[in-house]
Amino acid sequence: FDLELHMVHESDKGEISVVAILYRYGQHDDFLAK
Repeated sequence: FDLELHMVHESDKGEISVVAILYRYGQHDDFLAK
């Protein structure tokens, strides 16, 4: 993949959650366009 986005959230208790999104160049993505 050409690009990898990681979104990290830490709760008030210190618990961590990570979401990864993989991208390829050339395809329009509404999420990135915002």
